[in-house]
Amino acid sequence: MKETYSRTKSVWQRMDETERKAVMDYGEKYKAFLDTARTERLAAKEIIRQAEAKGFKPVYDMKSLKAGDKVYWNQKDKSVILAVMASGLNGQSFAFNGYLPVKPDERTRAIRAFERRAREGQAQLFIETPYRNVKLAEQLLQLCAPQTMLTVACDLTAPGETILTRSVADWRRSRLPELNRRPAIFILG
Repeated sequence: MKETYSRTKSVWQRMDETERKAVMDYGEKYKAFLDTARTERLAAKEIIRQAEAKGFKPVYDMKSLKAGDKVYWNQKDKSVILAVMASGLNGQSFAFNGYLPVKPDERTRAIRAFERRAREGQAQLFIETPYRNVKLAEQLLQLCAPQTMLTVACDLTAPGETILTRSVADWRRSRLPELNRRPAIFILG
């Protein structure tokens, strides 16, 4: 009789002891965060506490920003945005645009509009679902002018943090960092 199910091991079974411990440690830290951050205001307070412990300062206390500054924005004690001023692009005039449209023609129009605004002096920040990062990066390199500056920032505040700013022409000649399934922010300037 033929088997109707797979006998492959689960991810947990394929992990070694070090990987299992890392997963359990992460889970314990997450549970501790949830215990502390039971409401959105408590979550914002805890995020700020952790950010300040890592050297972040409120952006509204800064007179000017330069590459390397670690800042946060507290929105009415309900949400917090962390940023590392590492791009070297305009930190005094920028727009956070969130996610780009999924439909190809709408996405193309959005990228071109952001690039126009960037040429006018306003840095344009946006994000993508991590599994679509590679496709977005390729599309940016295809659509943007060679002189347009592009920052790719991955895994901010994590041990593998990567922040690189280059012209589109330079990106086309070099290799993009590994972006697949990594939280990333893209900036046009």
